[in-house]
Amino acid sequence: MKDWRSKSRIGRSVFIKYLNEIREKLHEGETNRQIYLHLVKTYQFSLSESQFNRYIQKYCADLLAKIRLVTTTKNISQPQNLDKTNQPETVKKIRNPSDLKKLREQSINLEDLENYQEPEK
Repeated sequence: MKDWRSKSRIGRSVFIKYLNEIREKLHEGETNRQIYLHLVKTYQFSLSESQFNRYIQKYCADLLAKIRLVTTTKNISQPQNLDKTNQPETVKKIRNPSDLKKLREQSINLEDLENYQEPEK
Protein backbone atom coordinates (compact mmCIF):
# COMPACT_ATOMS: atom_id res chain seq x y z
CA MET A 1 0.00 0.00 0.00
CA LYS A 2 1.30 3.41 -0.95
CA ASP A 3 2.05 5.93 1.83
CA TRP A 4 -0.50 8.72 1.44
CA ARG A 5 1.43 11.34 3.42
CA SER A 6 3.26 14.02 1.48
CA LYS A 7 6.04 14.28 4.07
CA SER A 8 7.59 11.35 5.87
CA ARG A 9 7.06 11.26 9.63
CA ILE A 10 10.54 12.08 10.94
CA GLY A 11 9.80 15.00 13.30
CA ARG A 12 10.59 13.34 16.61
CA SER A 13 13.89 11.90 15.42
CA VAL A 14 14.95 15.30 14.07
CA PHE A 15 14.03 16.94 17.37
CA ILE A 16 15.80 14.29 19.49
CA LYS A 17 18.93 14.75 17.39
CA TYR A 18 19.27 18.33 18.68
CA LEU A 19 17.74 17.82 22.14
CA ASN A 20 20.95 18.47 24.11
CA GLU A 21 21.57 21.74 22.30
CA ILE A 22 17.93 22.77 22.78
CA ARG A 23 18.10 22.03 26.52
CA GLU A 24 21.33 24.07 26.85
CA LYS A 25 19.77 27.05 25.10
CA LEU A 26 16.63 26.82 27.23
CA HIS A 27 18.79 26.75 30.34
CA GLU A 28 20.60 29.88 29.09
CA GLY A 29 17.24 31.64 28.89
CA GLU A 30 16.56 31.70 25.16
CA THR A 31 12.97 31.57 23.99
CA ASN A 32 11.49 28.74 21.94
CA ARG A 33 11.37 30.99 18.89
CA GLN A 34 15.02 32.01 19.20
CA ILE A 35 16.07 28.38 19.46
CA TYR A 36 13.85 27.37 16.54
CA LEU A 37 15.20 30.13 14.28
CA HIS A 38 18.78 29.19 15.21
CA LEU A 39 18.15 25.54 14.30
CA VAL A 40 16.49 26.47 11.00
CA LYS A 41 19.37 28.75 9.98
CA THR A 42 22.17 26.50 11.17
CA TYR A 43 20.96 22.96 10.41
CA GLN A 44 18.07 23.37 7.91
CA PHE A 45 15.72 22.15 10.64
CA SER A 46 12.64 20.72 8.88
CA LEU A 47 10.11 20.77 11.74
CA SER A 48 7.32 23.35 11.89
CA GLU A 49 7.45 25.82 14.75
CA SER A 50 4.20 24.59 16.28
CA GLN A 51 5.44 20.99 16.26
CA PHE A 52 8.76 22.18 17.70
CA ASN A 53 6.88 23.89 20.57
CA ARG A 54 4.87 20.73 21.26
CA TYR A 55 8.07 18.68 21.47
CA ILE A 56 9.61 21.29 23.80
CA GLN A 57 6.62 20.88 26.13
CA LYS A 58 6.85 17.10 25.95
CA TYR A 59 10.60 16.47 26.21
CA CYS A 60 11.78 19.49 28.22
CA ALA A 61 8.95 19.79 30.76
CA ASP A 62 11.25 19.16 33.74
CA LEU A 63 13.68 21.88 32.65
CA LEU A 64 10.85 24.33 31.91
CA ALA A 65 9.36 23.74 35.36
CA LYS A 66 12.68 24.58 37.03
CA ILE A 67 13.18 27.68 34.87
CA ARG A 68 9.66 28.95 35.54
CA LEU A 69 10.04 28.34 39.27
CA VAL A 70 13.26 30.36 39.38
CA THR A 71 11.85 33.26 37.34
CA THR A 72 8.68 33.51 39.40
CA THR A 73 10.62 33.62 42.66
CA LYS A 74 12.88 36.34 41.27
CA ASN A 75 9.96 38.50 40.15
CA ILE A 76 8.22 38.57 43.51
CA SER A 77 8.83 41.99 45.00
CA GLN A 78 9.76 42.27 48.62
CA PRO A 79 7.07 43.81 50.82
CA GLN A 80 7.79 47.42 51.60
CA ASN A 81 7.87 48.64 55.17
CA LEU A 82 5.03 51.12 55.14
CA ASP A 83 3.89 53.10 58.12
CA LYS A 84 0.55 51.50 58.90
CA THR A 85 -0.59 54.26 61.25
CA ASN A 86 -1.00 56.82 58.46
CA GLN A 87 -3.02 54.55 56.22
CA PRO A 88 -6.69 53.97 56.96
CA GLU A 89 -7.82 50.40 56.87
CA THR A 90 -10.03 49.66 53.93
CA VAL A 91 -13.29 48.04 54.81
CA LYS A 92 -13.89 44.95 52.75
CA LYS A 93 -17.33 44.22 51.44
CA ILE A 94 -19.17 41.50 53.26
CA ARG A 95 -20.07 38.86 50.72
CA ASN A 96 -20.71 35.77 52.82
CA PRO A 97 -21.18 34.74 56.46
CA SER A 98 -17.49 34.02 56.99
CA ASP A 99 -16.61 37.63 56.05
CA LEU A 100 -19.10 38.86 58.65
CA LYS A 101 -17.63 36.52 61.26
CA LYS A 102 -14.10 37.81 60.54
CA LEU A 103 -15.31 41.39 60.84
CA ARG A 104 -16.92 40.70 64.21
CA GLU A 105 -13.73 39.08 65.53
CA GLN A 106 -11.57 42.11 64.70
CA SER A 107 -10.71 44.42 67.58
CA ILE A 108 -11.62 48.10 67.23
CA ASN A 109 -9.54 50.95 68.61
CA LEU A 110 -12.01 53.45 70.09
CA GLU A 111 -9.76 56.46 69.39
CA ASP A 112 -9.63 55.53 65.72
CA LEU A 113 -13.38 55.15 65.71
CA GLU A 114 -13.85 58.63 67.22
CA ASN A 115 -11.56 60.22 64.64
CA TYR A 116 -12.93 58.27 61.69
CA GLN A 117 -13.93 60.34 58.67
CA GLU A 118 -15.86 59.06 55.69
CA PRO A 119 -13.74 58.90 52.53
CA GLU A 120 -14.85 61.27 49.79
CA LYS A 121 -16.45 59.67 46.79
